[in-house]
Amino acid sequence: MDAAFSQDKIDRNSPQPLYLQVYDVLRKYALSAEVGKAEILPSTEKLSKLFGVSQNTIRQAMRLLVDGNLVCRVRHRGTMLTSGQLPDDPQANLRSIALIFPSEGYDFWQPLLKSMHREAEANGYYLDIYLYKWTDLAAERRALTKAFRNCSGVILYPNANGDDRELIEEFNAMRQPLVLFLLYFEDLDASVIAADNQRGAYTLTRCLIHGGAKRIAFVHNLLHLNTPKLRLEGYRKALKEYGLEAPAELVGDGTCLGNDFEKWMKRTTPDAIVCDSSGLARKAACYLKSPNAVAFFASKREKMPEGMIIAYIPSEALGQAAIEELLHRLRNSQFPKRKIQINLSIEPLISTEMNEKLG
Repeated sequence: MDAAFSQDKIDRNSPQPLYLQVYDVLRKYALSAEVGKAEILPSTEKLSKLFGVSQNTIRQAMRLLVDGNLVCRVRHRGTMLTSGQLPDDPQANLRSIALIFPSEGYDFWQPLLKSMHREAEANGYYLDIYLYKWTDLAAERRALTKAFRNCSGVILYPNANGDDRELIEEFNAMRQPLVLFLLYFEDLDASVIAADNQRGAYTLTRCLIHGGAKRIAFVHNLLHLNTPKLRLEGYRKALKEYGLEAPAELVGDGTCLGNDFEKWMKRTTPDAIVCDSSGLARKAACYLKSPNAVAFFASKREKMPEGMIIAYIPSEALGQAAIEELLHRLRNSQFPKRKIQINLSIEPLISTEMNEKLG
């Protein structure tokens, strides 16, 4: 069957969009007399390699095939030609889930998005991604409107300014379920899936305290946003528990500091630091002359000086939890709107003795 799908079937000089060319090839295959019943098409990933196009192009073509009732998604089996499906098959309809995501983070969060695609497709759904400019409330509204019109349920990564609360409440009242993703909202009656950033910063700070630090700085980009605020709360909570001061001068916005970071460190004289990026962590380690005095947040693994304490964001677990939460709501309209926070992975791994001290 793979021979029917190849890059030779695609004319990259044609004015016809690639997804329509892929659709034409798959449509002819689905309608051809040679196709046997119950034929399962290759996976989205394999088709993209065979045709030499992106997976999103394959998904666009598949949606056209679904609209034409030529294929359907069958849970645990894959994409099946409808000509080979039994009429009473309970999984006869392909469904889609919308993920509304900031265009600025699309490349950065690719591992997360891939895990969400896998989880959705394993449960018989397509994941349709709607990108919007993260600081544009009107663009967020357009994406939500389109997603609610076309999809069974919606997962939203809210905007950077935090001014979309009324918008979220408006769409949260609609028939389709809405799950808020990556940003935590305590006082909103909505399903929320996010990393436990407050506890992550709390744990990092306590690890530094147990290492002997007394004057710990906190540096984070875009301090006015929701996630940095939660991390700052965790940092301050740990200092308070140990009777240590948390003067305002030790809290810095990495975006504003820029090239003045080292001057700021010399002026404030911290003996340890909690920060939000590997770049800041390296600079801080050079100034402090000790990687053990540096703790930071990371979304992916990279080679860093030995001894640094790192809180890894559990991207794959977050993606799976968001899909699972939405599916629960889709399958049972009475299912409660849950708020789920997933712990960050702290490395080097905390010893049993330290874990007991940290509670």
